Amino acid sequence: ARKRERANELIHETKYFRDHDAERDFLLCITFDITDKDFEYFSEYIAKKHYNLKEYRVVGWSRDGGEDIVGVDEKGKKYSIQCKQWASLKIEPNKVGEYLGQTYEKRKENPHTKFVYMTTSYLSKHSKAFLEENHIEYIDNVKLVSISKKLWLMKAEKWEALKKDIEKARRRYNRSHFVTTPLSKLGEQRNEEILHHFPKSLHPEDMRVAGLKG
Repeated sequence: ARKRERANELIHETKYFRDHDAERDFLLCITFDITDKDFEYFSEYIAKKHYNLKEYRVVGWSRDGGEDIVGVDEKGKKYSIQCKQWASLKIEPNKVGEYLGQTYEKRKENPHTKFVYMTTSYLSKHSKAFLEENHIEYIDNVKLVSISKKLWLMKAEKWEALKKDIEKARRRYNRSHFVTTPLSKLGEQRNEEILHHFPKSLHPEDMRVAGLKG
């Protein structure tokens, strides 16, 4: 029901998704049909390709300080990326403000790092201005789908292959950490923070993982 409601909102509010049915369906897929943790690994793939990262890894967990992915490009520039897989259509300035508050010290201490806000939602005009004023690059729902399309992820074979990569990586992580329940539930049961990031990237055959050898 929520997915249908969101589809109707997109059609009504965003001309791009009124005119592009396949693109709208793909956005709904990455918003509702994969988990939030899977979305981080999907975003890792997007960031790797879009920014030509040679080193990268997912680092997000429940209290990640506004940083889900870190990476370094071919010129040595560092990236700090926040991923927001939200079902809500629009992100207002108060939510952006929370992110800016979380990352304030990090941005102050790392002025040469590129900070990126990536989301399945629509950023309001004021939210975009808020991010731009603080030198944060953003990838909203339209741009995220556009990048995905350029990477052929809207092709069934390519998308299924990426989903299998994510599933395999999750199973490796669960086996190595003896996880038999969802990590969010495990955290609740143990009353402690459970680190989500995998020991290796999804694509070790392509690039080395930031901060790890091998």
